[in-house]
Amino acid sequence: MDRQRSCAQRLLNQQKSDFLQQVPTIPLPAAIGLAFVGGFVAERILKTSAPSRLWHYYLTWRAF
Repeated sequence: MDRQRSCAQRLLNQQKSDFLQQVPTIPLPAAIGLAFVGGFVAERILKTSAPSRLWHYYLTWRAF
């Protein structure tokens, strides 16, 4: 159990260091712009009848 815990901690630390190395390479305005465009596209797609209906069916099914 201790070996598994230490391996998991080592993996998390490695992922954290990899993430921290990659984050500065993404400019903040580009990330915000991509999020805005992605949200706009998702909204346009979900407002059409078929995906909207499927989304409502999914939410209804999930409620049960």
